[in-house]
Formats: sequence, structure tokens, C-alpha cells
Amino acid sequence: MDSATVLERLREMGTEQNRKVYPRHGLGNDVLGVSFANIGKLRKAIKKDQAIADELWETGIFEPQTLACMVADVAAFDEAKVERWAREASSHGVADEVAKQIAVKTPWALTLARKWIASHNPLLQRAGWTSYALLAMSDEIPDKELASAIEVIEHDIHHSENRTKEGMNNALIAIGGSRATLRNAAVAAAERIGKVKVDHGQTNCKTPFAVPYIEKMWARRG
Repeated sequence: MDSATVLERLREMGTEQNRKVYPRHGLGNDVLGVSFANIGKLRKAIKKDQAIADELWETGIFEPQTLACMVADVAAFDEAKVERWAREASSHGVADEVAKQIAVKTPWALTLARKWIASHNPLLQRAGWTSYALLAMSDEIPDKELASAIEVIEHDIHHSENRTKEGMNNALIAIGGSRATLRNAAVAAAERIGKVKVDHGQTNCKTPFAVPYIEKMWARRG
């Protein structure tokens, strides 16, 4: 299977309904309308293929870029290429995929996350906070640094760009829900922050209040 065949399959899989829905979720106006289930089927068929990933990425379209992240060979990326993909993401959704599928699996995961969350580029910030949330749930980041991150989130969240706010809120939940030593600090910060207003477009999506989500994470652990 080559990239032209994959693109043809993606276009065939798209539906008019999804082409209407995805822009409402902020995923861009240039979409094919392919369901995530069908993207997943193509991912399984392709497995890992960097040549296909590179060509899909260059389309600048939501679904091909999403699939590109899923089939990319992380070993083919240097630090600069990871950042280029984060900058070129067609939406916050693709920025999340760059973070989840590529950035956090590289040797520069924490370096990039720190750099991106300090950026003024909304896509980099989003990828940075998504990376940071994932790394917080491992042992990659020391508690002292995460405690400082909680303070940054509390101070900056209401003044940040729309989808950056969402990423920061997700990171706060991840920190509080995975680090016992920071659980109380994260909950206290969330209570002081209060409601986080994120424009989810023409959808019924709501921004979760961090406190109950943190508590649910601990409840699941028993």
C-alpha cells in the first residue's frame, strides 16, 4: 500500500455527516469526514511506514495527518522534525496526536514538553501540555517540577488561548490523579481556579471540572 492508495481509501471512507461535524469541533474546515474507527483500521493495515507517514502529513488535512502520526516510525524523527510536525498540525486534535504518538516516545520528550509549554504558539502549547500530562503519569518528571507546573496552571489558565486552557486543565487532572504527593495541591488549585471556559465550537462538549476527575482516578485505584 502506498500513500496515494491510502489517501484514496480515506476519501472513500469519509461521510458527509462527519464533514459537517468535525469543523464544529475545531478540527479545521479541510476534512475528509473519516471516522476514528476507520482511521484505526487503516492504521492496523499499514502498521509502521515512515514514507507513507511523511506523504500523508504533507496534505495538511486532519485525517491524513492523524493517520500519519499513528503509522510514523519514531526512530525516523530528530528533535527538529518532531517540533516541525507540532507546528504544522492542522488542528489541536492533530497536535495531540503528535504529542501522544511521537513526542512522548522520543529521547527529547521532556525537553520538548518544557519548551513547548513556554511557547507563544498555541499548537506548540497544546502539544506541550498534552505531552506533559502523559509524562506526569510516569516517573519522567520529578514532583518538585510538577508542583511548579500546578502553580503555572493556576496562574495562567484563565489568560491562555482556548485549546491551551483545555490542555492545561487536562494536565492538572493528570498530575493530581497520578501523584499521591501532589493530589491535595492539585485539588486545591482546581478549586481556586474554578470553572475553566473553553469554546468547544458548535458542540455539546463541556470542559471537565478537575476535582471530581482527580478523585475518580484515585477511586479506580481502590
